[in-house]
Amino acid sequence: IVIKKQKENNTFINETDFKCQGCGNCCRSFDVNLNQKDIKNILINRPELKPEDFIEKMNTFHKTNGFPKFKNKENKTFQLILKTKPNSKECVFLTTDNRCSINSFKPSICKTWPFGLRNNNKLKWLSEHLNFIQNSCKHTLVADGTNSNEMINDLNNSFQEFEDMNLIANEWNKNLTIREKYNYNFMNYFLEKV
Repeated sequence: IVIKKQKENNTFINETDFKCQGCGNCCRSFDVNLNQKDIKNILINRPELKPEDFIEKMNTFHKTNGFPKFKNKENKTFQLILKTKPNSKECVFLTTDNRCSINSFKPSICKTWPFGLRNNNKLKWLSEHLNFIQNSCKHTLVADGTNSNEMINDLNNSFQEFEDMNLIANEWNKNLTIREKYNYNFMNYFLEKV
């Protein structure tokens, strides 16, 4: 584990000393990309929901974040993200008391935030979120607040799930016949695949 922060008494801490306190600030600040397992889990556990109740298509004309991109009829690309509440960045599943209403089956990105993996398969805080973690996140610093082995396993599973989704995206994007067959309705095609 690489050292990132200092405690007030000038002793260093490990990144795994992160312990979420459920402030909900991350649920109001970031887009949450979805993979097929995330969508399937939500639909199975919340059968009253339709995909359009919680999935939004985000235009990706400038995005190069590595998440799966799908083409629409105009040949522009989009990514699948969790919907936010109207006129807000707040996740549709965040309750008024800052709890996730789908916590037991929340998307893999939510489950693993704020961690990523180094090349040596060790945990790190996501560098692009470091300022947020240090200034807006109400976490506490508890020795080994995060189970490293469990988080590493969850991150590797998440990476694989997004790789699998990239295969679906590539099949959709490269095959005009498939897009025409589904009348450019990616969601119908996608739901058959999950």
